Amino acid sequence: MASFTDPYFMDTPLTLGVDLFDWRFQYEDFDRSGLGGGARAFYPLVGLGLTSLWGVPLDDVRIGLQYQWERSRISNFDPISPDAIRAEGGTKTTGTITPTLLRNTLNNPMDPTAGSMQQLSFAYAGVGGSSNYEKAELEARYFFPVYNSPKWGTFTWMTGGFLGYGLGDISFTETDAIGTRGQEILKNDIPLFDRYFPGGINSIRGFGERSLGPREAVTVSVTDSSAPGGKRLKTYLRPIGGSEEMVLNNELTFPLVQQLNLKGVVFSDIGNAFTQPQGLDPSDLRYSVGAGIRWRSPFGPIRIEMGRALNAKKDERTSTIHFSFGGFGGTGGGSSGYRGSPF
Repeated sequence: MASFTDPYFMDTPLTLGVDLFDWRFQYEDFDRSGLGGGARAFYPLVGLGLTSLWGVPLDDVRIGLQYQWERSRISNFDPISPDAIRAEGGTKTTGTITPTLLRNTLNNPMDPTAGSMQQLSFAYAGVGGSSNYEKAELEARYFFPVYNSPKWGTFTWMTGGFLGYGLGDISFTETDAIGTRGQEILKNDIPLFDRYFPGGINSIRGFGERSLGPREAVTVSVTDSSAPGGKRLKTYLRPIGGSEEMVLNNELTFPLVQQLNLKGVVFSDIGNAFTQPQGLDPSDLRYSVGAGIRWRSPFGPIRIEMGRALNAKKDERTSTIHFSFGGFGGTGGGSSGYRGSPF
């Protein structure tokens, strides 16, 4: 991936950027590759003469617009990949235009201890390409210095979350082994390559990466020496991704060795993803708690965190230890979520 940003284009407040990418991700049930690029622009509202709204100052608010074109491919399915995922195999092209509103008052872009960030975006896919869907995302983070120690440093509480809502043209109805139509599990959902798969260090810790969200039953034949013929049927519940997602994060960070930029963290996470037929369901959220350490090393930020899932259900993979080189603690996992700070 190659990216270029000019924060003050031609000595003006206008920020311009271009991105080119050619990536491939290997997930548990499929591979997802993408080739494309995009352009983006941001401008402060005060530069347009808007200084306040209902008495609220707009000094730190910027409005942006991004266009991205991508040729994506879904391939290499696992033997137990759900049919809803297999149905979206192949290549699609997507042209997405995304207006964005961003407010940032963080006191430090790399290690904030005060201030906040809010980002609201509306993506429309259909401006060039074969995909057509809409997606709205809202992310907010608030940092509060709860205790300042002359000896140890600042103890900081961060609270925030992510909310995503997508509406598309993907529908899928389950069929059984003899071809009988069953439950419609996808209807007006967004494409697989842009659906939400929460779980892991950047969303809901204590659960495995991309292990949460709506699921489809998959029945396969497995070896069992105690069964007649040495085989038996086993049913798995596999994630298929959601068009709606809600994640809430709370963290308390505190210095361990201030001279080495080494910090500790305790956290709690709440959230899940849902299909359009399910809708956002507060009674089906997952909960986790944990702790870890974060080091702003000379090579980049390093995070080691241990999480415990509090209400995992059948076939939801849990993960005790999470590791990350870079990345912001407690992001919601959305495709355009805030990535401005590693801590």
